[in-house]
Amino acid sequence: MLEIILLIYLCRRIKGIVAPKGYRAGIWQLWVVLAWFGLEIAGAVISAAFGATVIVAVLSGLLCAILGAIALQQKAQALPDRNTMDDWMNNIGKDNPDSY
Repeated sequence: MLEIILLIYLCRRIKGIVAPKGYRAGIWQLWVVLAWFGLEIAGAVISAAFGATVIVAVLSGLLCAILGAIALQQKAQALPDRNTMDDWMNNIGKDNPDSY
């Protein structure tokens, strides 16, 4: 139950980051959910393959999921703003003394 609440929080947070920059929030929210479950399963399977106990496998899966969510958040924060990209693209080739 806590994991679902955390995923809802992360999806809302990623929407708050990418939507003002002009990107579609639904795609980024889908990536959060897919990365969370994918990395959680991968981390648990890999640690279980090395002979870890069930508790350690679950905890390493959660650690991988959290690190993946942090990486996605950092990637979203590093995205350029699509709303201002058109401004400089439209001014290419125009003589604007303020840009010197």
